[in-house]
Amino acid sequence: MKKKIQELSTSTLTIASWGRVWVIAMLLLLNVFNSKGAEFTSFSWSASSNIAGATNVTYTFTYQIVTANPNAIIYALNFNGGWDCSSATATVTINGTSAAIANPNISASGCRIQLSNSALATAGANIVVTLTGVKNGASAGTCYWYWIQSATGGGNAVDQVTSPAPIALISTPSAPSANAASSITTTSFSSNWSASTGATKYYLDVATDNAFSSFVSGFNNLDVGNVTSYSVTGLTAGNTYYY
Repeated sequence: MKKKIQELSTSTLTIASWGRVWVIAMLLLLNVFNSKGAEFTSFSWSASSNIAGATNVTYTFTYQIVTANPNAIIYALNFNGGWDCSSATATVTINGTSAAIANPNISASGCRIQLSNSALATAGANIVVTLTGVKNGASAGTCYWYWIQSATGGGNAVDQVTSPAPIALISTPSAPSANAASSITTTSFSSNWSASTGATKYYLDVATDNAFSSFVSGFNNLDVGNVTSYSVTGLTAGNTYYY
């Protein structure tokens, strides 16, 4: 809904059957992989989006190596519909310096990344593994990791994370409703909108036409963070603006 306001005007904000034998075998497999290895130091992971079905998502894993020279710097699996890595690419930095990767094994369910020179992964080294081009699972829900670990050539854990935070996917939030602008001056106003349940950030467009073909400089899909009001400045008195 677009709303005209005095000498300035507002518009909508654009926001963007398995049997028991298999089950038992899987439980035993998890026990084998997750019962070994030291705990990663200062481990965390993040994703650029937690929206179900989102594409081109970036996942970042940050931690310190405890046991030096693992065959795989990271071995992360999530079979529970959390992500699809089949089209992803990986990069690794060690203590802030890019490290070459050899024979990355990246599939729908996860990744197993080896370094060209495993000796770079010394004890205490700061590791950042980035996966770009990941597709989130199609359905909202909590998707637990099978494991996140560094590994030997045979896949056994070297270091590991005992209980990593799961991938928690949410449905696409509904678009918020634009509210009347406030704090209007000759060259600025505050844009306002209602909060959308589940949204973690908002993107703001401001234009001089209601078709949004002529944007105000700096206000084309502007990431304004998780707020419900944002100041729009640098305007010209007497013009009509839409957001």
